Amino acid sequence: MGAADAVVFTSTLGLDAGAAAHEAAVALGRLVYSIGQTPQVWLDHQVGEENGDLAYNWDIVEGAVPEGSLR
Repeated sequence: MGAADAVVFTSTLGLDAGAAAHEAAVALGRLVYSIGQTPQVWLDHQVGEENGDLAYNWDIVEGAVPEGSLR
């Protein structure tokens, strides 16, 4: 990995998006699969709340870290 490689952490913890945003998220359903396509980012970690529980997601470029090292 070189100087241009990047890790991104995004948090919406404590963000009150309001009832309309919550209703929209519920209508869309549960996130099952997502993919980030920002070429300079090899690891993107998102964290937030879902129904009062902590929810997190990792977007990782294949081969950037050893298999099974991030859970």
